[in-house]
Amino acid sequence: MRITAISNATTKYQSKPVQRPKVITPQVPDRQIKKSIYSKGASAIPFGISMIQDYIYEKSLVKHRHMIDEIDPRLVEGYCRSLGVPCAIDKGRTPKDNQYIAYCVFNAMEIMRELKMHLPARIDMEYKEDPRTLAWCYYGPGDNGMPIGGIAFNINRDWANELEVSLENHKNKDNFHTANHFLQTTIHEFGHNVHYDKLYKKFGCPWPDSRYFYNPNMYRIMEKLNMKLYDDDGTPVQNPYISNEVRNIMKQSSGYGSTLLPELFAEEFAKAIIDNMDFMTLKMERDPFPIRNVSPELYQVLYETWEGLIDDGQGLI
Repeated sequence: MRITAISNATTKYQSKPVQRPKVITPQVPDRQIKKSIYSKGASAIPFGISMIQDYIYEKSLVKHRHMIDEIDPRLVEGYCRSLGVPCAIDKGRTPKDNQYIAYCVFNAMEIMRELKMHLPARIDMEYKEDPRTLAWCYYGPGDNGMPIGGIAFNINRDWANELEVSLENHKNKDNFHTANHFLQTTIHEFGHNVHYDKLYKKFGCPWPDSRYFYNPNMYRIMEKLNMKLYDDDGTPVQNPYISNEVRNIMKQSSGYGSTLLPELFAEEFAKAIIDNMDFMTLKMERDPFPIRNVSPELYQVLYETWEGLIDDGQGLI
């Protein structure tokens, strides 16, 4: 963000000279106070960026709740279609569910456009039995006609109260996700789409698609990137491409980010954007990329995941 310099005009005026009183310097004993007697326990006062962000985030939700209540999902669908993205946000259990998703989709689209990043191929709503599955991005064509890069939101979810859920997780410092902002899920899935587009433009696509050159061998890379590290109960499973060292490095991210390499990327992608976003306006304050504030080893794993450099005999994965 560029800060425009503002020059203040200088006002010329005349005044009579003022006779200043004589300055009297008090006599102070020759000693120095090395430490304030009030400093004990001061470090425990929670002044800092975290407290400020918590306060601003909670206040921002009042505005965003009002905006969600006012938004028309049909207008968001039309906005997406005008950008070449087919969109259907009309299958929620209640109209409020549709409004919430529409608000998230509109703002995520605006962020992606501001950052000049690849937009989803399609946005829709589908049903998953597990309500904990919030949304997903297709890295291959779906049996239901969803294209590569299509994003779907789970109908079986109480989206209308998601703002309150995000605030509770934010206050509790829940670390299952890298950020507990209400836009995290949407930006996370948009991050998957950006990642898949990057890989398919670089290596080709393992499925015939007019947007990419066809390379069936690319499927091996996608299989390796998406190979599980843990089973459904959280028990570690054998993964020949992820060493114990890399498993521990991935734990520096969120609980979800440590489960799979593409999830690691999408989690840190979302965090980078949210950390550099104005909570009130949902606009970028700073360029979030390259990703900062991660350890060198986590950055290395992220870079190799982003570039698809897995099982190449070099690097960490």
